[in-house]
Amino acid sequence: MQTAIFLFSNLTGHLNPTIKLADFYKKEGFNIFYCGLTDLIPFTQKHDFNHYALQSLTFASGFDDLLHENQNEKWLESLVDRYTDNLYKLRKNDLEKLINDLNPDLIFLDEFNYSDFIILYPFLEKRRLIILQTKFPMYYNALVPPLNTFAFPNKDAAYLWKKYLRKKRWTLLLENIKYLGKSDLSLLKQKFREQGIPHDFQINIDKTFKPTFKNVEEWFLIPKELDFKEQSLFQWQRYIGPMIDKNRKENLSSTYLNFIQIKESSEDHKLIYCSLGTVLKTHLTHRKGGIDSFFNNIIEIAFENPHLYFLVALEKDMRMKFKSKSKNLLFLDFAPQMDILKKSDLFLTHAGPGSVFEAIYSATPMLLFPLNDKWDQNGTAARVVYHGAGTKADLKDSKDTILDAIKMIILNKQYKEKVLEMSLLFNEKYHDNFLEEILSTHHFANLS
Repeated sequence: MQTAIFLFSNLTGHLNPTIKLADFYKKEGFNIFYCGLTDLIPFTQKHDFNHYALQSLTFASGFDDLLHENQNEKWLESLVDRYTDNLYKLRKNDLEKLINDLNPDLIFLDEFNYSDFIILYPFLEKRRLIILQTKFPMYYNALVPPLNTFAFPNKDAAYLWKKYLRKKRWTLLLENIKYLGKSDLSLLKQKFREQGIPHDFQINIDKTFKPTFKNVEEWFLIPKELDFKEQSLFQWQRYIGPMIDKNRKENLSSTYLNFIQIKESSEDHKLIYCSLGTVLKTHLTHRKGGIDSFFNNIIEIAFENPHLYFLVALEKDMRMKFKSKSKNLLFLDFAPQMDILKKSDLFLTHAGPGSVFEAIYSATPMLLFPLNDKWDQNGTAARVVYHGAGTKADLKDSKDTILDAIKMIILNKQYKEKVLEMSLLFNEKYHDNFLEEILSTHHFANLS
């Protein structure tokens, strides 16, 4: 029996898009293992996959700070690790043991685990390795702006790339100075040479976010149809499609069902779903005032507009300071998102790709609130707006500005028509068994 492994960290937005892919290979007769720290166990148990415990984090990826709790000593401890190759040695021992124990035929690397390719390279003669991207393509393209910007394909794209790459190179230079010549990129280049990896697989930093390697197979778990038409891929890259489980089982609480029943008691009532994703805490640590004012604005809008019914997904420890003033707003700790979206007139979202794809499947227009420009939310939002499925707002917008945007999208039938058009396309092309057709048609599943 063949074995497929997923080398991943416990990041919900990265793990969830792989479930459909893992299930496909499981049906094909593969043993499936998710390999990582023990915090992956709840995920593997929930989805009936095997877990292989690793004791290390991927090297040269900025994760070394996670190993050091003392803020005052982090720099020194990290510097020692870099000069003693501690992280690299731990990771190398871990991965060599993994290969020996599981003897995998197929290796999927999360984009954050890209540096594992260097350690795994000597074992790839009879194995296939694929980097999985849960974001839209993020490589330099003079026609398509960087993925962290809210911008559209035009003559300014090249300038935006120049600006981004100049800032990135300054950051890399400062990191190299900070660690006395042992920055993540320097370590990556050093190990690349030591492993004798051919130049064909050279490190590529002309992209947003993490580096990667040329000519290493790369799959984008996103739909080509939602990307800019000016986008292009390298020959080793391919779009696979949105990995959405439309039929997943969700817990529909009595509180939620009662709220929906009240909302549906009148045709004049409109349902608005608000969720800023599981990344909320880490992405908003520097702008807490903005998030507080945003949710307070939503509460006030609900109170002043009794025909607008709001379902707001927010973790309990974050919403303790917020209290609903009216029966037409309900906070949820765990939101049955697919069920909600099917019933919603509008989705207020941070523009995470998974949430955006689910909204399109459900034909729900979007009002997009990217949390910051550190990751891909601005770029995803730009694509939604470009295709007419929603419009962009800002967490710092006033109550009146947010309300005007909500009314505009609900009243303007063009948004619903556009997202319905895309929904029909998605549901036709990316049906329950689309992976069987795509992987077999393009021989992606052939490991010979």
